Amino acid sequence: MLYPRIRSGLARAAVATLLAACGSGSPPAASPGPTAGLVATPAPATTTAAVSHDFIRDVEVDGRKLHVLCVGPVDSGRPTLVFESGLGGDVETWGGVLGEIQKTDRACAYDRLGDGQSDKAPGPRTTTGQVAELRALLAAIEVEPPSVLVGYSVGGWNVLVHNDLHGADVVGAIMADVRPPGVSRRWLEALPPVASDEPEGVRLNRDGITVFEADPSLNPELLDLRKSAA
Repeated sequence: MLYPRIRSGLARAAVATLLAACGSGSPPAASPGPTAGLVATPAPATTTAAVSHDFIRDVEVDGRKLHVLCVGPVDSGRPTLVFESGLGGDVETWGGVLGEIQKTDRACAYDRLGDGQSDKAPGPRTTTGQVAELRALLAAIEVEPPSVLVGYSVGGWNVLVHNDLHGADVVGAIMADVRPPGVSRRWLEALPPVASDEPEGVRLNRDGITVFEADPSLNPELLDLRKSAA
């Protein structure tokens, strides 16, 4: 696939487990609001274990709802990991990863506009606009820099642009199968001329580059892939 998503049953099961953990052991807040801070529950005096403040909530950014999940200790002294899914992906992408990371590190994943439980995306947009929304989201949930950004597939473009614009707020980046922004042009140049009997794989790749990438309405985030790649 040109723009892969990880939507396995294992990922969904892992997220379900995380959500159950987020909802256990503490009563729901009356109205957390989009700017509610991370308030750690003090650990018992008899233990030195790191304190977790796990939550899943909807945060308003520029009048639209972004769905975000954060897990893991808030007092580890280590930077928060922030996850960017591939095009059309959501927090389920990272279910198994978050389940492991939360044992030692703070981590947050979210649904970009148009994905998962976030609001619909507002018209054609670019990676730069998505990065601005991520910045507003992190400020609203009080994730203090520096962070480690993790990008998968096209989500890696957000990591690249964020690092270019806000490098002082990033201490590291992890790139998982990130699609190189210039690869479509190179692939199109490498494809043979159109033929009536061409293999299905060749046709699908050509259509992905010439049709799918040219029309933002064909992806749920309404992301203008060509402008973003440029």
